[in-house]
Amino acid sequence: QGIFWANYWYFQDPICNEIRSYRSYLNPGESIESARSLRLERTGSDEWKDGEGGRVICRNERGHKHMSLFHPMLHSDYLYDDWFWFSERDPDGKPSHLGALDIIANRVQG
Repeated sequence: QGIFWANYWYFQDPICNEIRSYRSYLNPGESIESARSLRLERTGSDEWKDGEGGRVICRNERGHKHMSLFHPMLHSDYLYDDWFWFSERDPDGKPSHLGALDIIANRVQG
C-alpha cells in the first residue's frame, strides 16, 4: 500500500523530533515525476482531503524519557523501551499507540 513511515522520538532527544511534513498525493506506483501535477489535480478532491490535504504517510510517536548528567540520551534507549515495541489501547479499546511490532506484523500480513 505504499510507503509508511513511523517516527519514534523523545522530546529531550537532541537529534530526533516530530515530523510534520510527510503527506503525499501519490498512490503507490505513481511516478514521482507526476507528483506536482497530481497534487494540483487532487487538492480539492474529497478522497484526498483529511483536514490538511493528501494522505498521511508518517505516524509520529512521542516517547517520554528524561536525560540527566548520569544518563545522556542514547539512540539505543529506544530499543530498550516497551513504548517502542508494543501497542497501548485506550479504555474503550482504540489504539492510543502503535508499537513497532504491530506495524511490522500488520505490513507483513497484508
